[in-house]
Amino acid sequence: MKTTIPAAAAAALAALVLAGCQAGGSTSAAVSASTSASASPTSATHSGPASAASATVPASRPASGAAPGPPRCHTAGLAVTLGAPRGPAGGQQTMSLTFTNTSAAACSMFGFPGVSLVAGGGIQWALERQSQPPRRIMLPPGGHSRSTLTLLRWEAGDGTSFAPARAFVTPPDETTYRTLAWPPGVILVRQDEATHPGTFIGPVG
Repeated sequence: MKTTIPAAAAAALAALVLAGCQAGGSTSAAVSASTSASASPTSATHSGPASAASATVPASRPASGAAPGPPRCHTAGLAVTLGAPRGPAGGQQTMSLTFTNTSAAACSMFGFPGVSLVAGGGIQWALERQSQPPRRIMLPPGGHSRSTLTLLRWEAGDGTSFAPARAFVTPPDETTYRTLAWPPGVILVRQDEATHPGTFIGPVG
């Protein structure tokens, strides 16, 4: 089979042969090197680009480009207090859960606190969350955030009553809780199995 050498390769071959002759050396090595180069033009095409590309990938960073905020507030660094009921005597009322940052560093809160009301005999009622989107709250040392507890007060003839003695309050994203005394005389309509109870907890804000 007859092999045709491209014009550029032929010119390079001629130059190598001439250089070999002028130097008094053998032309066989020059011919071999030139033939190899022209016969495998793609041998080095895929060597190296992957490593070169990986070297240019920028370091990862937050999507917003902003510096990360303070870490979340932990139960151990928070004081939690429960306010008195507010609102009309009958129907729904509200109470404020206040979280105070007692640590020496700023922290953040996002989401809903966990609230379980505990009645006599250890019966617990884990409150449902309000259908309201939360927002992130930054607390400097000594700073406060609040969550609203909406409750449905019980009166004679309103159905089954639930008389809490205390409340277990867990800050958002935490697993340990604070035990708070429940205001005496604040009795609720028991709806711990209702789909849309009148007693529920809102997000911190």
